[in-house]
Order: sequence, then structure tokens, then C-alpha cells
Amino acid sequence: MMTHTDDADVAYCPICADAGRLIRSAEFSQRASLPMQVGVYVCANCSFGFNHPRHDQAYKQYYASHQNDQLSQNWQISESERKRYQDQISVLRQYLSNDRALRVLDFGCGQGGLLHTMALGYERHHYFGCDANAQTHRREDGVSFHRDLAELAGSFDVIVLSHVVEHLIDFGDLSKIENLLSPDGIVYIEVPNAGAYEYYSRREFLYYFDRLHVNHFTSRSLAKIGSACKLVPVELGDQRFGYKDGKLFPAIYAVFARDVKVPATPAALDLNASFSRYVETENGRLAPVHDTLRDEREVVAYGFGDNFFRSFGRNGPMSDISLVAVVDQRASELSAKVEWRGRFNFLDRETASARFPNAVWVMTVSWGGEAIAEKLQGLGISSSRILIL
Repeated sequence: MMTHTDDADVAYCPICADAGRLIRSAEFSQRASLPMQVGVYVCANCSFGFNHPRHDQAYKQYYASHQNDQLSQNWQISESERKRYQDQISVLRQYLSNDRALRVLDFGCGQGGLLHTMALGYERHHYFGCDANAQTHRREDGVSFHRDLAELAGSFDVIVLSHVVEHLIDFGDLSKIENLLSPDGIVYIEVPNAGAYEYYSRREFLYYFDRLHVNHFTSRSLAKIGSACKLVPVELGDQRFGYKDGKLFPAIYAVFARDVKVPATPAALDLNASFSRYVETENGRLAPVHDTLRDEREVVAYGFGDNFFRSFGRNGPMSDISLVAVVDQRASELSAKVEWRGRFNFLDRETASARFPNAVWVMTVSWGGEAIAEKLQGLGISSSRILIL
């Protein structure tokens, strides 16, 4: 676990305990008991980025009470998801192409799309999914789902953690995975590629500096966490998959095993420099928008979630822009909160459009900004007065 310090510019690496350098501080919306002020730090020794503070209990409570939006028993795999799973299976194929029946576990399986795809191609194996919000049941294709690792008996030959480890507070939790691994089994871990954030910009300002992604990996740091579960990397590589915004999302993976004489050697990466370039590029990208808003008498922000705070919160590029209103469907609820009183003027959409018909409206919702913009035009707001961040 990370050691706390009185110096806000320093926090200690969860992997090696060296001091990490503060890259960026960010403010986020109120969500359960999660921290609203978060710093992103970089450990040069591990080429690893990490968030601080990272209160273990607060995050455990959050994940236990908030359902994964991909979980559903009535689901369909999209073409982009199918390609993503096939890309992962192309790495796992050499391990799945075994004549004996293997036991395969996907920890943090979501809706089980990867397990379902593997089951179609390798029917002889036994497939298990584990997710904190999963409904315990067995599907027609033989995949069984569980809510906790404690419900699973026996060992597993292939264990997958796809976009799970970036959420882990304590890497010691990986020892639970090691205890479930068969003597000659492998663990596949895939995470976002922190070294590629600067090359895969998204519409949202500093999108990758997220409160839920508390770890930011390069191949070097991903290889290092194997030691937490007494495993070494035998293969490292890149993955890129289609994301919900229609663009590619950068990821890296590692395959871990026991008793490997020659582990894979990850290339060194100056993550500090990469993150600094990412922040500089993002600031430059929003500079023209800032200049436009600075000259406007009336600016309305639509949406009061994390994307709002990335841009208009403390340390955000729009923090000096005076807002005449913030529109959110929770306007009445937010107006009653002491922490926001005097700082923001919350209104519903209809009231704000009537009161400020000539304002510039800035869409700060994470998704669906285009649809909301159409509704605003129906209320008489000119399309030239609507910006989507």
C-alpha cells in the first residue's frame, strides 16, 4: 500500500515504494466516497503512473455497489468487440490449443464476451467467469459465472485479467490469482497503455487521467507487478481495440508464468516525459476554445460529471471562465448541496435556455453531446452557440 506524505508533490510508488513525481492534479465530481481531488504521479524507476490518494475501502465499497454497465444476460457481441476478443485469443491460442481439457478463468469478466468467444472456438475446455456484480448462473455454452473468487474450487490453467489491474489499489491482491493458478498455467493481463496516451487523444480533456483507473502501466511496470504473485513475464505486446467513441484505444498485455529462466525484458520508457507531452498537447487542444469563451459574456456548461471537472474544475483549462449556469438533470439536488452553494448556479435545461438565449453552451457530458445539442436547437439555441467538449 502507498505511504502517505505531507508533501503534495510526492507520493510513493505502490510497486517499489520510491517517491513519484506529481504530473497533474485534477478535481472530479462527487461519486460515492471516492476522492474528489486526485493527483497523477510517475515513478521513474518503474516507468509507472499512479493516482493518489487511493483509499482501499472507498474503492471496494464503490465497486461492490455499482454494477458494471457491460453486465447483462441479454447481450450481443458487436463486431468491434468480436475483433477485440479475437485479438486477445490470438495471443492465447498457443495455450488454448491443448489436447486436454483446460480450466479457464476470466477475472473481472463483465458480460463474459471473451469467455463466450473462446468457448465457441475451443469447446473442450471449461470456462469460468468472476465479477463482483455477476449473477451466479451457468449459461447454455457451459460458461459459469461467480461473484467472488472464494466460490471457485480447484486450480486454473489459463487466467485472464483484461482491464482489471488498472483498478487495483493493492497489488498484493494478485496473490489470490497466483494461488488459483495450476503449476504450468499462465496469466494474461491486459491494461491501458499509458505510454500511448499522447498518441490516442479523445474528445474529453485529459480523458486517461481518470479517478477509477488508479494505475497507469507501461510494459516495464506491467512486467514488474508479476513479482507480487511470484510470476515472470514470458511475452509482452500491444493491443489496440475499437472503443465506444469509434476510435482505437491503446492497450498492452503480458503473459506470466512460473519458473521461467529467461523472462521477457520490457523496453524502458520515460513516462514522465510522455505524460508531460500528453498534458501539454491537451492544453493546446483546448486553448482555442478557452480563448473563445474568455470573450463571451454568458457561458453555460451542460453536464456536471467528471468531464465537467476536468475542464472547468480547479486546475482545469477553463477554471477561469465565469459560468452563468450549469445545466444538469440533478439541478435541484445539486443546488441544495452546501459544497456547491455559491460556486455554481444550477438550472434545468428549459430555464437556462429561456434565461440565457444568447449564451454559449458548452457540452461537458461524456457521451451524447450531439443528441443534447439537437434538443437545445429545438429550444431556440443556435448551433453556432453550442460547443462540444
